Amino acid sequence: MLLSRDEAEVRLAYRIHWASALDLPVPPEGMLYQAHAAIRPGEFDTALLRVQSGEQGEPFLRFAEQQDYWINYLRETHAGRFDALEHLYRTDLTRLTDEFEQRNISLDNPEYEKRIREFEASFKAQQTMLIRELTNAEGLEHH
Repeated sequence: MLLSRDEAEVRLAYRIHWASALDLPVPPEGMLYQAHAAIRPGEFDTALLRVQSGEQGEPFLRFAEQQDYWINYLRETHAGRFDALEHLYRTDLTRLTDEFEQRNISLDNPEYEKRIREFEASFKAQQTMLIRELTNAEGLEHH
């Protein structure tokens, strides 16, 4: 007799079984209808491998760098790294502004605006690199 699977019970079974290994939020105490999940032999292990492999590589990094909650977590946890990057960016902008003012070139000058855009693009690229670096480091800590 083949039992039909209750998908809610399957999700709950996975959540309880892998709560520790995947650092999931606090799992429920248990399941009343575990039989309805109809978990097959080896299914938990296969699922864990899929999750862990999905947490590596370019697609995951692109996903992570777009998640506000993740970026906020990294900014709180590694505030010094982000502060140092921002300080460098602001110092470079101040230096650029001073350079143009000393040369009596208007800050409305297209060259100044071009350089500002270049600084902004560089700063965003450096932030992305930092987010990726920290995301990889966090992943290594949990495996």
